[in-house]
Amino acid sequence: MGCKLMVDENFEEEESKFEIGQTVYYQGEEMTVINELERTLVLEYVHFVPVDDDDHERIVVRKEKVTLS
Repeated sequence: MGCKLMVDENFEEEESKFEIGQTVYYQGEEMTVINELERTLVLEYVHFVPVDDDDHERIVVRKEKVTLS
């Protein structure tokens, strides 16, 4: 018995509007794109000042939550 791979012929890979190292904004904070996944971005704060040990300079957010300016 063989296995058939089903392919969606109408599927087009969406071209990304983000680049590694690009400056973006999330909740008014200037961020740098560290990595891009299918639906999310890994961002790093540009001006990060930790207040306590639980603060982290990198976060993962959904792409639609980020603005370019």
